[in-house]
Amino acid sequence: MGPVASVFARATTRVNPIEVEDCAVASLVMQSGALASLAATLGSHREISRMRFCFEHVTFESAQAPYWPGDDPWQIVPASREAEGRISDALADHPFVPSRFGGLIGAYHQSLATGARLPVTLADARCSLELVTALYHSASTGSVVALPIERDHPKYNGWREHGEQ
Repeated sequence: MGPVASVFARATTRVNPIEVEDCAVASLVMQSGALASLAATLGSHREISRMRFCFEHVTFESAQAPYWPGDDPWQIVPASREAEGRISDALADHPFVPSRFGGLIGAYHQSLATGARLPVTLADARCSLELVTALYHSASTGSVVALPIERDHPKYNGWREHGEQ
């Protein structure tokens, strides 16, 4: 879907007596024009984690295991028999990749051994920090935040207020 172009977020503490938000929602517009929605709550009486990706010709849905939704096999729902055939062909020789730490360390080892591009770069890490910064800034100001975060953004150098220790 490409890089994020802008975000709008809301976050609040509604359910649990804790110091941080326990409910959050966000709307993302990608540079490609694709839309993404995110929702999280610590107030659910049934702990689940789920990822769902809907595209023109296919929907992918993870299992709902708390905190590890991508570990179990995904449900792949093609929009047509033609799409199902293309998906089957694409997955035919796809190797199993362990999730989480094992998969990431294996990918780093492979990159270092072969000289290939690292699976996560400093630029990727910066994009992640910019996204989190934009989400929190949007939630605190009620405004849409464009990405990337530029040097003149009020949270560019950190989230703490000026003079806060």
